[in-house]
Amino acid sequence: MIVLGWLSQVENLEVIQFAKSTVPMIVCGSLLLNVTLVAFFGLRIYKNVGERFMVLTDNVARLRRQEKLNYLQEGDDELAALDQSFHDMASALGESIARERDLIESAATIICAINGEFVIQTINPAAEKLLGFQISQLMGNSVLNLLGAPEQELLLETLYQVRYSASESELELQMKTAGGTIIDSFWMIKWSKDKGTWICLIQDISERKLAENMRQQIVNMVSHDIRSPLSTINLIFASLQTGGYGQLSEKAIELTQSGERACAKLLTLTGDLLALDKMESGMLSLEYAEVDLDELFTNVVSMMSAVAEKEKVVLKHQKCSLILIADRERLGQILINLLANAIKFSHPNGTVYLHASLLAGNIEIVVKDHGIGMEAHHLPFIFDRYRQVRSEETKKKGGSGLGLAIAKALTELHGGTITCTSEHGQGTCFYVTLPQNHFV
Repeated sequence: MIVLGWLSQVENLEVIQFAKSTVPMIVCGSLLLNVTLVAFFGLRIYKNVGERFMVLTDNVARLRRQEKLNYLQEGDDELAALDQSFHDMASALGESIARERDLIESAATIICAINGEFVIQTINPAAEKLLGFQISQLMGNSVLNLLGAPEQELLLETLYQVRYSASESELELQMKTAGGTIIDSFWMIKWSKDKGTWICLIQDISERKLAENMRQQIVNMVSHDIRSPLSTINLIFASLQTGGYGQLSEKAIELTQSGERACAKLLTLTGDLLALDKMESGMLSLEYAEVDLDELFTNVVSMMSAVAEKEKVVLKHQKCSLILIADRERLGQILINLLANAIKFSHPNGTVYLHASLLAGNIEIVVKDHGIGMEAHHLPFIFDRYRQVRSEETKKKGGSGLGLAIAKALTELHGGTITCTSEHGQGTCFYVTLPQNHFV
């Protein structure tokens, strides 16, 4: 028994010794296997992620070069979502660029970029239509080749001014076409600091310049060839009526009076046309001075009293005790035009009111009548040239249709506004509002 016990203890010691020697080996082997597996799968994951990142990076480069992107990556992880967002962004950007390109290429205006050496870098197809040159003939060549010597100097001066003042500029130049003809052009120029180029928008204004020249010829004709003879004829009619050249019959006097009225209307029309031309061309300058509105109202009402009496209309004005800085003559013309309009569309025995007041720091002059009035849809157009409300009540009133247009232009020349309210059958009210900095 003693021997058996001893043998058992010996076997246990051997097992323990074996275990001590093999367990570390098993543990180390397991750790090595795990590390190998982790490294293997890690490398695979790294390779997969790296490849997908490479696809994203390549798509960025393709987008910069405006090339077709790689196919969308599959999956539902963050990289796939990022790739999807990138494709959506690229698609939206491509559509936007295409719209801009279509807009530029279809524009009637020449759009070009000129570098610091005055060489055309980019230009749209409008140049082919307006100038007759092919795009390939213009690209890489100096923009100065399209201009004569005086225009070259003016353009260079403007380009430098725009570049070094960081501003924008406009100018008109005559340009040479491929056929050798000259066209009038309007330039809008801006300097792009980031790209180091001038961005130019060029429009052909030859037809507009031709129209302006024709208009000026008409104005000159109205001023010299029509107005002077009309004045002479008007004086002749007036002299005939006085009996200075013999006694006239009743019928002859009636005819001379009719002719005098016709001449007066034509003279008024020519005067209105010349006044509008001066205002539009910027040749009409205002002579500002203190204007006593009470005194001006009295004078204007006195001037219009004969017209009012003929139409059986009463003119009334209220004392306001206001002093205004304005051009007295032009302000009087505004009021005369408004009063003439109010008298013309008033009922017999009606009353036209004229008054002024301080309102929110401005001076507001009001001309009001209780005449035939207008329907609401006519109001947006009453200040247009030659625009008159047409109805059974107004068709016999006559007029050139320029009075209100002139009143509006003169009011705006003073820095003010003119508005109107009206109700058919109830009358019309005009409001002339002049800014605070124009009165004492």
